[in-house]
Amino acid sequence: MKITPRLQFILTVVGLAIVVVVVGLVIVWPQYRVLGAMDAKLALADQEVTLQRTRLAQRQEIKNRASQIDARWLTLANEVPTGPDLPALIIELQDLAFSTGVQLTAITPGAPAVSIDGAYWKVPVALTAVGTWADSVEFLQRLNKLERGLRTTSVQTTLYTGTTADPTLPNYAVSNVVNLEAYLIPAAASAPTP
Repeated sequence: MKITPRLQFILTVVGLAIVVVVVGLVIVWPQYRVLGAMDAKLALADQEVTLQRTRLAQRQEIKNRASQIDARWLTLANEVPTGPDLPALIIELQDLAFSTGVQLTAITPGAPAVSIDGAYWKVPVALTAVGTWADSVEFLQRLNKLERGLRTTSVQTTLYTGTTADPTLPNYAVSNVVNLEAYLIPAAASAPTP
């Protein structure tokens, strides 16, 4: 059989086609599979980056609110301290009485008692405030707005008309016996002492 130039050309083309197919199957096709695996890893990495960016944004938001949270926590710690801190409470009550024009004639703290659910303690405080009707009303209105967390449980008001046995009381004085509860969250499990 004689190889003609045309047959030689066809054999060359077929040989090149076989070489191209073999090279494609041996070298290129595995690289496409590697690229496909890398694309899948890249997609997973993109998802992880998105997740981490979301977490970072959440943490930055929490960090930005941390000062507000700390300020609120300090406010709550003042409203519901870890101990009765009765001297500070008495000073606060006396300052309120002075600013409203009433006189505190008695302040009597009681024994702390645990709440029903055991989450906090209540310290009963009875006080007697004497002053004019307007001053007494202002005192009672501002009493529950103090920095310390207090709750008024009862108020008993007695009106004195004319002169009284006590010369320091103004005419038309009102005497208010106010029963309060001060709250605290003790650090220890034992009962706090007043």
